[in-house]
Amino acid sequence: MPGFRTLPWVFHDLFKVRQQAFEYTVAFAAGVSPSLAAAIPKKDGYAIRITDIIFNIFTSAAQTLAIQDDASTAVLIGEFPSGSAVGTHHLEYGTVGFPATTSKNVDIVASAAGYAGTLQILGYYEAIGPFTPATL
Repeated sequence: MPGFRTLPWVFHDLFKVRQQAFEYTVAFAAGVSPSLAAAIPKKDGYAIRITDIIFNIFTSAAQTLAIQDDASTAVLIGEFPSGSAVGTHHLEYGTVGFPATTSKNVDIVASAAGYAGTLQILGYYEAIGPFTPATL
């Protein structure tokens, strides 16, 4: 039958609408501040959930690096303290993930330039509605 889909495909299509995975990766040098507003941008009808933050430090610094949302009272999702050691640091929040405030972006906030390394943020957009044809 043309256009016929079995039941597992229907569930797969609904899952794609309910959860949309993302991966954000950035590399930065020691003299450049890694701060970035809306590193993970909000999407209408979706909430952001962070599952993993991986910070690979090449050069340590006496600055803090935080991942937080941009609500008026920001929710701290993850933080790397001043003087974090060179190497890989992994914050893991499981498959459900850490929820950002609904309808808010996720920002990277550094107290100053100093760290050199790569930062990777993994997560997904969770459908919360209401939906319009533009948000699906």
